[in-house]
Amino acid sequence: MLIFVLFLHKTVSHTVSFLSLCFKETDMKTTVKLRIKKLADGNGSYYLDWFQNGKRHYEYLKLYTVLSDRPIKDEREANKESLKLAQQIRNQRENQLIVSPNGITPAHKRKQSVLTYCEAQSTTKGGLQVVEHLKEYMPDKSLQMQEVRKEFVQGFSDYLTKNLHGNTANAYFSKFRSFIKRAI
Repeated sequence: MLIFVLFLHKTVSHTVSFLSLCFKETDMKTTVKLRIKKLADGNGSYYLDWFQNGKRHYEYLKLYTVLSDRPIKDEREANKESLKLAQQIRNQRENQLIVSPNGITPAHKRKQSVLTYCEAQSTTKGGLQVVEHLKEYMPDKSLQMQEVRKEFVQGFSDYLTKNLHGNTANAYFSKFRSFIKRAI
Protein backbone atom coordinates (compact mmCIF):
# COMPACT_ATOMS: atom_id res chain seq x y z
CA MET A 1 0.00 0.00 0.00
CA LEU A 2 2.87 2.36 0.76
CA ILE A 3 4.25 1.88 -2.77
CA PHE A 4 0.88 2.78 -4.30
CA VAL A 5 0.64 5.92 -2.11
CA LEU A 6 4.15 6.94 -3.16
CA PHE A 7 3.28 6.30 -6.82
CA LEU A 8 0.05 8.28 -6.49
CA HIS A 9 1.93 11.12 -4.77
CA LYS A 10 4.57 11.07 -7.55
CA THR A 11 1.88 11.12 -10.26
CA VAL A 12 0.03 13.99 -8.59
CA SER A 13 3.24 15.97 -8.08
CA HIS A 14 4.15 15.45 -11.76
CA THR A 15 0.65 16.59 -12.73
CA VAL A 16 0.84 19.69 -10.56
CA SER A 17 4.31 20.62 -11.83
CA PHE A 18 3.19 20.04 -15.44
CA LEU A 19 0.10 22.18 -14.91
CA SER A 20 2.17 24.96 -13.43
CA LEU A 21 4.53 24.70 -16.42
CA CYS A 22 1.71 24.88 -18.97
CA PHE A 23 -0.44 27.47 -17.28
CA LYS A 24 2.06 29.71 -15.53
CA GLU A 25 1.58 33.45 -15.52
CA THR A 26 4.22 35.48 -17.23
CA ASP A 27 5.89 38.03 -14.99
CA MET A 28 7.71 40.03 -17.62
CA LYS A 29 5.84 42.39 -19.88
CA THR A 30 6.18 41.44 -23.50
CA THR A 31 5.97 44.32 -25.93
CA VAL A 32 5.37 43.88 -29.58
CA LYS A 33 7.30 46.39 -31.66
CA LEU A 34 6.19 47.61 -35.05
CA ARG A 35 9.18 47.98 -37.36
CA ILE A 36 9.84 48.79 -41.00
CA LYS A 37 12.17 46.79 -43.20
CA LYS A 38 13.63 48.73 -46.11
CA LEU A 39 13.07 46.90 -49.39
CA ALA A 40 15.28 46.91 -52.48
CA ASP A 41 12.87 49.14 -54.43
CA GLY A 42 13.06 51.88 -51.79
CA ASN A 43 9.73 51.15 -50.15
CA GLY A 44 9.27 49.72 -46.67
CA SER A 45 7.48 46.66 -45.32
CA TYR A 46 5.90 46.60 -41.85
CA TYR A 47 6.67 43.71 -39.50
CA LEU A 48 6.20 42.88 -35.83
CA ASP A 49 9.08 41.98 -33.53
CA TRP A 50 8.80 40.52 -30.01
CA PHE A 51 10.57 38.28 -27.50
CA GLN A 52 8.73 35.31 -26.03
CA ASN A 53 10.27 32.77 -23.65
CA GLY A 54 13.76 33.96 -24.54
CA LYS A 55 13.24 33.63 -28.29
CA ARG A 56 12.81 36.39 -30.83
CA HIS A 57 9.78 36.20 -33.11
CA TYR A 58 8.89 38.07 -36.29
CA GLU A 59 5.64 38.42 -38.18
CA TYR A 60 5.62 40.14 -41.54
CA LEU A 61 2.34 41.94 -42.14
CA LYS A 62 2.45 42.32 -45.95
CA LEU A 63 1.70 46.01 -45.53
CA TYR A 64 3.90 48.47 -47.37
CA THR A 65 4.84 52.12 -47.11
CA VAL A 66 6.62 54.56 -49.41
CA LEU A 67 9.93 55.74 -47.95
CA SER A 68 10.66 58.76 -50.09
CA ASP A 69 11.78 62.20 -48.87
CA ARG A 70 8.84 63.96 -50.54
CA PRO A 71 5.87 61.61 -50.96
CA ILE A 72 2.94 62.90 -53.00
CA LYS A 73 -0.53 63.26 -51.48
CA ASP A 74 -1.74 59.79 -52.55
CA GLU A 75 1.37 58.16 -51.09
CA ARG A 76 0.93 60.04 -47.80
CA GLU A 77 -2.69 58.86 -47.57
CA ALA A 78 -1.68 55.26 -48.33
CA ASN A 79 1.12 55.47 -45.75
CA LYS A 80 -1.33 56.70 -43.08
CA GLU A 81 -3.78 53.89 -43.84
CA SER A 82 -1.15 51.16 -43.78
CA LEU A 83 0.37 52.55 -40.57
CA LYS A 84 -3.03 52.64 -38.90
CA LEU A 85 -3.76 49.04 -39.91
CA ALA A 86 -0.28 47.89 -38.83
CA GLN A 87 -0.76 49.52 -35.40
CA GLN A 88 -4.12 47.77 -34.98
CA ILE A 89 -2.52 44.41 -35.77
CA ARG A 90 0.32 45.18 -33.35
CA ASN A 91 -2.19 45.97 -30.59
CA GLN A 92 -4.03 42.70 -31.25
CA ARG A 93 -0.81 40.66 -31.01
CA GLU A 94 0.21 42.38 -27.80
CA ASN A 95 -3.21 41.65 -26.29
CA GLN A 96 -2.85 38.01 -27.34
CA LEU A 97 0.49 37.81 -25.54
CA ILE A 98 -1.02 39.34 -22.39
CA VAL A 99 -4.07 37.07 -22.38
CA SER A 100 -2.35 33.82 -23.33
CA PRO A 101 0.31 32.73 -20.80
CA ASN A 102 2.06 30.59 -23.42
CA GLY A 103 2.21 33.37 -25.98
CA ILE A 104 1.09 33.30 -29.57
CA THR A 105 0.72 29.90 -31.15
CA PRO A 106 0.20 29.47 -34.88
CA ALA A 107 -3.45 29.62 -35.98
CA HIS A 108 -3.39 26.18 -37.59
CA LYS A 109 -2.41 24.63 -34.25
CA ARG A 110 -4.95 26.64 -32.23
CA LYS A 111 -7.89 25.63 -34.40
CA GLN A 112 -6.99 21.94 -34.73
CA SER A 113 -8.99 19.49 -32.61
CA VAL A 114 -7.21 17.79 -29.73
CA LEU A 115 -8.06 14.31 -31.00
CA THR A 116 -6.85 15.04 -34.53
CA TYR A 117 -3.58 16.46 -33.24
CA CYS A 118 -2.94 13.58 -30.83
CA GLU A 119 -3.77 10.98 -33.49
CA ALA A 120 -1.30 12.63 -35.86
CA GLN A 121 1.41 12.69 -33.18
CA SER A 122 0.93 9.12 -31.95
CA THR A 123 3.37 6.81 -33.68
CA THR A 124 3.63 4.04 -31.08
CA LYS A 125 1.18 1.59 -29.57
CA GLY A 126 1.28 3.55 -26.31
CA GLY A 127 0.41 6.75 -28.15
CA LEU A 128 -2.56 5.06 -29.81
CA GLN A 129 -3.72 3.81 -26.40
CA VAL A 130 -3.56 7.36 -25.04
CA VAL A 131 -5.72 8.53 -27.95
CA GLU A 132 -8.25 5.75 -27.20
CA HIS A 133 -8.46 6.81 -23.53
CA LEU A 134 -8.74 10.44 -24.62
CA LYS A 135 -11.69 9.53 -26.84
CA GLU A 136 -13.39 7.80 -23.90
CA TYR A 137 -12.72 10.73 -21.54
CA MET A 138 -13.61 13.64 -23.78
CA PRO A 139 -17.24 14.75 -23.54
CA ASP A 140 -16.85 17.03 -26.58
CA LYS A 141 -15.00 15.32 -29.41
CA SER A 142 -14.55 18.62 -31.30
CA LEU A 143 -12.53 20.32 -28.53
CA GLN A 144 -9.89 22.56 -30.12
CA MET A 145 -6.34 23.04 -28.88
CA GLN A 146 -7.05 26.67 -27.98
CA GLU A 147 -9.84 25.50 -25.64
CA VAL A 148 -7.65 23.17 -23.55
CA ARG A 149 -7.61 24.45 -19.99
CA LYS A 150 -6.07 23.40 -16.70
CA GLU A 151 -9.29 21.67 -15.61
CA PHE A 152 -9.30 19.47 -18.73
CA VAL A 153 -5.71 18.31 -18.19
CA GLN A 154 -6.32 17.70 -14.47
CA GLY A 155 -9.53 15.80 -15.26
CA PHE A 156 -7.78 13.57 -17.79
CA SER A 157 -5.02 12.85 -15.27
CA ASP A 158 -7.65 11.89 -12.67
CA TYR A 159 -9.43 9.72 -15.25
CA LEU A 160 -6.22 7.84 -16.06
CA THR A 161 -5.37 7.37 -12.37
CA LYS A 162 -8.85 6.03 -11.62
CA ASN A 163 -9.13 3.69 -14.62
CA LEU A 164 -5.57 2.37 -14.97
CA HIS A 165 -3.19 0.69 -12.54
CA GLY A 166 0.42 1.23 -11.60
CA ASN A 167 2.85 2.81 -13.99
CA THR A 168 0.43 2.66 -16.91
CA ALA A 169 -1.43 5.79 -15.80
CA ASN A 170 1.84 7.64 -15.33
CA ALA A 171 3.20 6.52 -18.71
CA TYR A 172 0.01 7.47 -20.55
CA PHE A 173 -0.14 10.85 -18.87
CA SER A 174 3.51 11.47 -19.76
CA LYS A 175 2.70 10.67 -23.38
CA PHE A 176 -0.29 13.05 -23.29
CA ARG A 177 1.90 15.69 -21.68
CA SER A 178 4.41 15.38 -24.52
CA PHE A 179 1.57 15.83 -27.05
CA ILE A 180 0.47 19.04 -25.33
CA LYS A 181 4.03 20.37 -25.00
CA ARG A 182 4.63 19.87 -28.74
CA ALA A 183 1.39 21.67 -29.50
CA ILE A 184 2.37 24.69 -27.41
